[in-house]
Amino acid sequence: MFNIEKQQFECNHCKSTFSTKKELDASSRFYQADKVIPFQVEKERAKMHFYEWIGNDQESPIDITNITLKQIYMPFSVVTISYECNWGAEICYSNNQDNTMENWSYSDGSITGECFSFFSVSEEMNAQADKLFSISSFKPLISKMVPYDDHYLSGTNQFKISTNEVMKTQSLFHSVVQYAAESEMQKVLPGDRNRNATLTNLKYEVFSEFVYVPIWNLEYQSNEVMHEVLITATDKENVKVVGDKPSIHNFPDDEFSKINRHYKKKYRSGIVAFLMSLILLMMSDQNDEPGFFVSIITLSLLIGGVASWLYFGVKSKLVKRAYLKLKKKSSNNLEIHNEYLKLAEKYKK
Repeated sequence: MFNIEKQQFECNHCKSTFSTKKELDASSRFYQADKVIPFQVEKERAKMHFYEWIGNDQESPIDITNITLKQIYMPFSVVTISYECNWGAEICYSNNQDNTMENWSYSDGSITGECFSFFSVSEEMNAQADKLFSISSFKPLISKMVPYDDHYLSGTNQFKISTNEVMKTQSLFHSVVQYAAESEMQKVLPGDRNRNATLTNLKYEVFSEFVYVPIWNLEYQSNEVMHEVLITATDKENVKVVGDKPSIHNFPDDEFSKINRHYKKKYRSGIVAFLMSLILLMMSDQNDEPGFFVSIITLSLLIGGVASWLYFGVKSKLVKRAYLKLKKKSSNNLEIHNEYLKLAEKYKK
């Protein structure tokens, strides 16, 4: 809220204040990296993991061309937050083994703790980059961080640290601490049960560093469509890949569609025949026996409809499976397969 008398903005939640001048100063601030993680994964090894990643999806025929890789350094804000707060809650203590007698009373206390988080602070690929890491996978990287030096970035692309992204992450600190403190509070609450547990007087201190993390940016073409993939380069024994995979719908499938449409037409005809047989059975008078020809027609529609329904439904699935296998045996797949075998032989000894 803007206080006209003080000519300042005030936050009713955390009680902080700032002026428009401070806001302008913050938006024009230039951030520099404190630490950097040198590249740990070479180009060919990254390419091998890409082949394995894309080959794991059985619905994605490996028909790719024009693979290019480039080294990028993605900036992250690595945050350690120390906090302290008070808690209060209504606590239930059971008086006997059957829990038939309950005694509720108010209890309070204080907790201190530390939490860890990280945020990508670039305006480029930040959503994809966040998918590469979890808290458990990012923490081990701390031991790999070294003081920032320009020579590590030679020959790579470095994404700039965005002031806007930094300010967004700072607005998340309170939520991160709140979640961590609430989780810790649930661990220390006494008694058998509790209710109305709340935190008060939450205070915290933030230690934050900007770290350049190495990532391979891989682009490839599939049926004239370009796709992008990010590959971690922080640990050669633990490589993760995220990005776009081609779908079966990305490939020309005129022949497959023609055959599949034929089977689906028969499949739907079987459903229609089955429904017609049910209608004839419902329309027949239970007191009068249906005529011979009506009985034959109804029985034929019933048996033929169910048989056609099942037979062509299964055939449609089998045709699709055969089509996918055929795609995997194309000439391009063979070349890619051979290249992967060479890479695997080199890096999986």
